[in-house]
Amino acid sequence: MSNYEYSLSIEAWLKKQFHCVASEVSLGSIKLDIFSIPVFLKSILLCFLIGGQTGLAQTKYWVFLDSEENQYQLSAQPALSSWSQKNRLTHGIRLDDRDYPIPEDLLLPFWKEDIPILTKSRWLKAVSVRLNEKQLHRVAEWPMVKKILPVARGSRIARIASDCPNVPQQGTHWRQLNMIGLDVLHRNGWTGEGIRIAVFDNGFYQVDHLEAFEHVFEEGRMIATRDFVSQQESVFDSCLGCTHGTNVFSLLAARMPGQLIGAAPHASYLLFRTENDSSETNQEEDNWIAAAEYADSIGAEIFTSSLGYNQFDSGQVSYTRSDLDGQTAMITLAADIAASKGMLVLTSAGNEGGLGVTVPADGKEVLAIGAVDECEEYAPFSSRGPSADGRIKPDLSAMGDQILMLGPEGRIKQGLGTSLATPLVAGLAACLWQAFPGASRIDIAEALRQSASQADRPDNRLGYGIPHGERAFQWLNTLYPDSQLDTLQKLHYRSPFLESDFLMYPTPNDGKFYLAYAAGIGSLETEVRIEDLLGRTLFTLEHTTGPGETQQLLDLSLNQGVYLIRIIGKESGRLFFSRKFIVNESQ
Repeated sequence: MSNYEYSLSIEAWLKKQFHCVASEVSLGSIKLDIFSIPVFLKSILLCFLIGGQTGLAQTKYWVFLDSEENQYQLSAQPALSSWSQKNRLTHGIRLDDRDYPIPEDLLLPFWKEDIPILTKSRWLKAVSVRLNEKQLHRVAEWPMVKKILPVARGSRIARIASDCPNVPQQGTHWRQLNMIGLDVLHRNGWTGEGIRIAVFDNGFYQVDHLEAFEHVFEEGRMIATRDFVSQQESVFDSCLGCTHGTNVFSLLAARMPGQLIGAAPHASYLLFRTENDSSETNQEEDNWIAAAEYADSIGAEIFTSSLGYNQFDSGQVSYTRSDLDGQTAMITLAADIAASKGMLVLTSAGNEGGLGVTVPADGKEVLAIGAVDECEEYAPFSSRGPSADGRIKPDLSAMGDQILMLGPEGRIKQGLGTSLATPLVAGLAACLWQAFPGASRIDIAEALRQSASQADRPDNRLGYGIPHGERAFQWLNTLYPDSQLDTLQKLHYRSPFLESDFLMYPTPNDGKFYLAYAAGIGSLETEVRIEDLLGRTLFTLEHTTGPGETQQLLDLSLNQGVYLIRIIGKESGRLFFSRKFIVNESQ
């Protein structure tokens, strides 16, 4: 394969592409750029770099395959259920090659070489396999192989405790709900009904035997379960020590009046075991990716993953902070693809404090969730951003310290970690989506950001802050004013616009955003100005408001950076609206 390209130092290339089993090679600062290496030279280089290994030990790799888009679409029907295809149609998302199975002719060489395929990823156009050194050489030379990367596994992080005295309802489950406004939504009937949530964890021991979850089974809302570690359907008894998933699921679905109510007790669920707890490691990336694609195929709308990668098994390269750029880790790439398919993806930011977020929290379209304590203060264990390319991380935060949850023995206990904050926000998203079924994934994510406690001043501790259900509901109603008119009085609805008659969203953006104004402000002759931070006007638009709530799409050619939007009365000079916003070219 003459166009096989490399542009890495030998050491980084060796460690990232062809993990050494028997020895580790360090070449210091020597660097080598190699382009378009002929097959025979590539083989010689591999032999030179990996020489000294026995060739018998096998390592797990992702093998990326090359194929034309029409080859996918002609090979089979979409790998999507009717429910999933309906979701695509509802949100205007067209099918592409990632929605079709990998063509069989690309898999045939593996069968001929007697190399079992462990995981097939239609999203990444890749398969995971175990290869020894000789097989690695042969597979790398196949013409349809684009690149090969080792599969890595992450380790669980220790947690520390915090305390927050003298707050309302301290020590009760109501605190973790009312902090993000779920109590208001629940009282008004928004409990996640009709929304499918996929939960990725280490197993869900005893969930099928606990009274708190009987309603999920009896009402037919347990849509699917699958153990991607042991390759079986049940996730309830495959691992006796797999209790973390049980804890997480209780924060979503438990119904124990007076003791514990989940964030979305009437949602439908897909439970996936993707983490192997047989050692101190988290789930393997390909397990997560396989589960994500399966969840997509049967119509999941929300993914919540209380797992993350940071440190890796001995002999493999750990992700450094420079790798947290949203485009390095396989799991991050898959999470962003899931978002592009219309699914809302939430994941825990990690419990590493200043050491940074774990992947896939670095994803550009992933909502990474940090943790606060009972008095809404930053929890010191919660991973802080930014991402390697400078984006705000985490995105949002919720209570993750002294939180109440259910154990497999049926008793309420306390816990802490961003992994426990994440399902609360996922449940909040489900309740909002139930209320506004026509909303898109982008709408729900933006409503959560705009409703958060520090939406105008995000930082890398809490992100945009703590979201709130009532404010998010109000914000969504600015987009869908006719959806929930009968509930506005119940929610003490003041105005569709929270702080101003004008509104812009989303933020951050890529230069494309909506500008909206509220009903009842009358006819106003205004000028919209976009300025840089030096006060230079880059763009102006004259606009006249009219009856009814209106929004207008602006698509501007703006470089990455921070800008100021101002809306000024054309004749009066009155400043109606002013706000800083961030443009990310990759947003």
